Parts: sequence; structure tokens; C-alpha cells
Amino acid sequence: DKGMVMVAGFGVPPLAHEDDAVRGLLCAIALKNMVSSGRFFSNISSSRSDDSSCMNEVQCSVGVTTGDVFCGSVGNVHRSEFAMVGAVVNLSARLMSAGLSKDALKKFGVVCDEETAKAARHAIKLVQQ
Repeated sequence: DKGMVMVAGFGVPPLAHEDDAVRGLLCAIALKNMVSSGRFFSNISSSRSDDSSCMNEVQCSVGVTTGDVFCGSVGNVHRSEFAMVGAVVNLSARLMSAGLSKDALKKFGVVCDEETAKAARHAIKLVQQ
């Protein structure tokens, strides 16, 4: 029901930078542009012999947030995975869902929280909604 979901973290210690909010937004914009233009799926489309016109219908919405999260192994001895857990991860998912409306997708496709906007507005032109 969600399609493809990707979670990415910028600034995970010891690789933090002062401009991680800018880096995260630039990555989100590049990802959105690649998916929207079809370049993200070009290898899949060209390697398939059947009709791959469904790739033209792919929609992409990205939620970007800034804040503290737990990054590490979640689970038990039998099954565990690396995860990022925290309120800003949940907020990012909600922003992504809000960006899936037809009007929002046409205008933006990348939605960020106020903290990310404050940290990145010096480097990226942002539109407030």
C-alpha cells in the first residue's frame, strides 16, 4: 500500500556536518527529480521485455525532518534490523503522506518540517505552505 519506502539519515555520528539539513533536502530534491523524470527506474525499464509503461505513473513524495533519533539494532537474538526510531521519523512519514495529494505533488513533492527549513533556508529557496 505504501509502494517503495526509503529511510535515510544525514549526520549520524561520527559523520555529522553543520549543513546536514541542507544535504538532506538536496538529496530529497534530487531523488524526487530522478523518480519523476523516470531516470530512477531507467535500468528496470530497459531490462524488461514486457510493457513497462507503468513506470510513467510513479509518484514520489518525500518528507524531510531534523532532530534526534535512535539509530541502531532493533529486535532480538532471532531477528533484528538496523533502524532509525523517533518522533521526527514519524513526522517525516506524515509529511511524506501529506505531500501525496495531487496538488502538492505538482507543486512540491518534497515537504520539510520547520526545523529543517530554518537550518536550510540560507542555502535553498523554500516555499512556505
